[in-house]
Amino acid sequence: MSKIIASFKSNGQHSVWFVLLAVSLVVIKRLLISQYGINREAGIELEAVFSVLDGNLIYRDFFWYHGFFPIYWHALMFKIFSPEIYYLRLFVTVFAGIASFFAYRAAAHFLSPGYAVAVVILSFSGLLMPEHVTGEMVAFCSLIACLFYLIDYCKTSSSQSLFCSGLAGGFCTLSQVLPLGIGALLAGFCSTALYSIFGGRGFGKNIKTFLLGYLPIPLLAYGSLALLMPAKKMLLNIFPMFAGYAPLATKLTQYGFPSLFPSIGFDQTIPQLVAKLNLYLVLNVRYWLIVIVTLWGIAYFFSIYRKKESNQDTLLMLGTLVIFSPLFEAKFLLQLGRMGLTPNYINMLPTYVLLFYLIKESKILSRVRPFLALGLVLVYFLYPFGNYFQYFSKNAVPLDLPYTWGISVTPYKKDLYVKTTNYISANTKPNDQILFTGINRYFSIFSGRHDLFRDNILMFTRAPFYPPIAAHTPNARSPEFESDLESKMKTASPKLILFPEKFRKLAKPENSPFISTLDNDWLVLDRFGDESLKNPYEYESPILIYGKKG
Repeated sequence: MSKIIASFKSNGQHSVWFVLLAVSLVVIKRLLISQYGINREAGIELEAVFSVLDGNLIYRDFFWYHGFFPIYWHALMFKIFSPEIYYLRLFVTVFAGIASFFAYRAAAHFLSPGYAVAVVILSFSGLLMPEHVTGEMVAFCSLIACLFYLIDYCKTSSSQSLFCSGLAGGFCTLSQVLPLGIGALLAGFCSTALYSIFGGRGFGKNIKTFLLGYLPIPLLAYGSLALLMPAKKMLLNIFPMFAGYAPLATKLTQYGFPSLFPSIGFDQTIPQLVAKLNLYLVLNVRYWLIVIVTLWGIAYFFSIYRKKESNQDTLLMLGTLVIFSPLFEAKFLLQLGRMGLTPNYINMLPTYVLLFYLIKESKILSRVRPFLALGLVLVYFLYPFGNYFQYFSKNAVPLDLPYTWGISVTPYKKDLYVKTTNYISANTKPNDQILFTGINRYFSIFSGRHDLFRDNILMFTRAPFYPPIAAHTPNARSPEFESDLESKMKTASPKLILFPEKFRKLAKPENSPFISTLDNDWLVLDRFGDESLKNPYEYESPILIYGKKG
């Protein structure tokens, strides 16, 4: 930290003001939206925190697919203060501020202060609601710090920077082992190899220094946990694809790649065109921007290396950016983007820095740089944030359910959550269990009832009617899922089954024995979700509530 402060002084006071501007914009945005909305992914995190507070051990007693640090930190804070969703969001805001600080420092090595600020706010302009998920933000914060210290090493050749980079990467594993934690390790190997091949800096010594920073944290943390449970069980949690909760690489061949161009038809209405264009900007443009900029960066790197047009430090810094560009969004590139999904939080910091640096170095394109920066900030930061904040500030109402102090939602979501929660509370006893056929855990949390799969929050991501699966494989079957579900329901039958209507429309009895049993032995008792209250910011399906016949 003392080195960073010293670099501020050497760069002049303007550096201090610009980094404060970048951090302030990110933190203010976070504070303005932290009080609005709830998203299903954050409900998973809250359920895990309550499981810990009930005396359960992560990985051993309940499934958790990320690192343990955020869960136990929140459990501690809930013990000291009180369990509130808003406190989780304040924690995200703190790490967003730290991450934006390191993001600016990394970008400032390549870009002038104004463009560095633009890159930072673009990097934190991902989907608004899922930014409330703690693990994602902590992991990205750590990875950004890892990137910054590697770039600093390129300029200073300081072993201290290399060690700090490894330390940041190791800390990343406490929040997310895969892909970002392992990604930091891979980036460290690739970067130190790059420095050796193109910079003549010893690989052996450098990788040892990096690993000396990286390895102690995950080895001590997960090694200690392995003493309390079977190591295999812990590994199946933190590498969920081997437990069936995420596709293996061999299964991704059934998915294509996002279209490079928007699919616009003349027979579409204006709302349909706007919706398709928004999806194209959020998913397709970002996907191909990462791919194209990375390839452009690789070509430019070898071009200046062959022509000896750049000093060694700049060459190595550029190579570091090229390595990190696809690693930051590896899950998006390899899995989610091909499935037509966006990740919970998309950052793209190295891609944006690389983009504006390459344009700056191009004689032909350099003049469009300010217009591109302005356009991207308008499209990805100001427009979605402005619309979101304007709508919620005018229409949001307090949710008024347990643990929701300070949280306001749209009228649609309040109607959905309050009525569903009240129905569960009125028609079940405290010891009764319910079953939600998805990942949303808020209904069980708010009603004070345990979900049948409280110990396995991703159970229904394997279901053949889970939308990402059903959309690409309409006749999908999942015998292992059906067997696990049948075994669980034999030992503890739920009092009520909550089924998102969207999921139910995709469910086919011929593909799922569970759906066949649901049709034969259960009936719809009620439906909640007033679609007349829906708005552009609500994507949550109405809920069907099933009860057993007789």
